Amino acid sequence: MPQIGDVMVDDYIRMERAEIDMIKEIMAVQTGNEDFRKLEIGVKCEKPALHANLSYLNNETLMIYANAIANNIFVFWTSKGSDFYTSDFPIVVSPHVENVRPKFMGLAQYGGELTMPLSPSLTLSIYDRAYFKEKEDWDGCFVEANEKEIRRQNLLRYMYGTQHVFSYKNNFSLIDSVYNLEGKHLFLEPNHKTEIVSGLGKY
Repeated sequence: MPQIGDVMVDDYIRMERAEIDMIKEIMAVQTGNEDFRKLEIGVKCEKPALHANLSYLNNETLMIYANAIANNIFVFWTSKGSDFYTSDFPIVVSPHVENVRPKFMGLAQYGGELTMPLSPSLTLSIYDRAYFKEKEDWDGCFVEANEKEIRRQNLLRYMYGTQHVFSYKNNFSLIDSVYNLEGKHLFLEPNHKTEIVSGLGKY
């Protein structure tokens, strides 16, 4: 998704800035020349090219992701009534274990479930194989979603949507009921930004 690409580029640029500041500090300490600290050194890049090099043009990264994907359980949830929502942030990682660090966008996260709608009648859940052992028999299967599962999937689309949620049937009764209960929209701002900390501060 575009948002994830932006985050990857932003993380890389902030790491570069932290590295430059550390080198300037080392040079100032080693030489005793305070002017090194005052050097203005920026980081510029072509964002699409940098994103490509960090992700889909990097064979090593691709193989790491491929192995992570292959070591999961794939369940395709179906809805005969075309009930599944989608949104402008449709791919969501649901952590089922607390305090587990996200890894490979949820594809190698213990207790992680990555979900994405494929159509109004089909949604994919990718489950961590180590945690969801009871779902082994469903690997690669199409399973008819009951009302509870449809509600859960749609709630994820709604809660992580940034501006738009879409329903093929124009049925937003779930959102209306949540809003009526809470008196507000329960958007969860996705934050994939990595905290970068050095001895010189946070970036």
